[in-house]
This record gives sequence, C-alpha cells and structure tokens, in this order.
Amino acid sequence: MMSDNQLSVQKYSHDATVFAAAGIYYDFGMSCSLYHDHQEDSEREGLTIDLFVTDNSTPVKAWGIAFESTDSITENQAQCQWLGYSKAFDYWYLAVPLQTKTSTIHLLEKLNIRNCSLITWQEADNEKFSFRGLPGLPSGSHEKKSMYSNYKRVIQTRDETFDEHND
Repeated sequence: MMSDNQLSVQKYSHDATVFAAAGIYYDFGMSCSLYHDHQEDSEREGLTIDLFVTDNSTPVKAWGIAFESTDSITENQAQCQWLGYSKAFDYWYLAVPLQTKTSTIHLLEKLNIRNCSLITWQEADNEKFSFRGLPGLPSGSHEKKSMYSNYKRVIQTRDETFDEHND
C-alpha cells in the first residue's frame, strides 16, 4: 500500500502532465476542459477522461485523453478504467510515460482494446514535458515542449476550462 506522500507525488506527476499538455493545446488556440478532482471519480464509475480538447476552428473535432503515471500502468487500472473508456468512447487517447509504452501496449492487446491511440510523454528535471502523439496539433509540432510552471491553474471545479496563460 502506498503512503500518503507517495500518493501525493503520484497525483502531482499526473496533474502536472495533464496541465502541460493542456498548455500546449492552449498555445495553439484550442480549448481544453480538464477533470481535476479524481476523488469524485467514483460517481462516474471511473469514466471521467482527464482532458478534452476541441479545435476552435470546427466544433466537430474533439479529442479525449486519459493520462497515466508510471505507477498507474497496471492490469487493474486497465480493467477498471481503460476497458470502460473503450466501451464509452468511439475513440480515445491514452498518454503514458515513455518508459511504460511497451507494457501499456501489452495490456491494451491483452484486453483487446483497439479504439485507443498512445501518446507518450517524458518529464525533464526542470519540469519540462515533451509529448509524442498529441492529436489535433499542426503538422511538425509533435516535439513541442511545455513548461508546467509557466501555466496558471485556472480550475475551480471539475468542469472549468483551462483558459489563462501566465507570461
């Protein structure tokens, strides 16, 4: 069982990654809706996706992205959440740490989840995140990095939109 400190570090890592990705989308003028309070997730049976992104140029383009940290790439997590996502959404994205890509692919194959694409992410010591596979970004922008500490948290409720950038 994890200590409170370990859970706190894991949640920070997860949330920092979600905010960093949202910051990248924000930089490209896209709208992001974040789900921040995972304590209330049980009321939705674990099917609340972490980040919804919409392309402001057309209302029919939207992407749902679930984020995982190194510790959450488990068969239990895959069965409890990923299977639910695969049934609830026509298509969705799963963002995982780069070093867990192979084990994540094995879990997706084992559970026969086929309507999901992987996004990989890495965090540097200076809280910079890099992502590969973020959907909906202009061509050639897959290497874009986001500095988490540059983005203001504008979340008061789980339905709030990430809508402000600190310069």
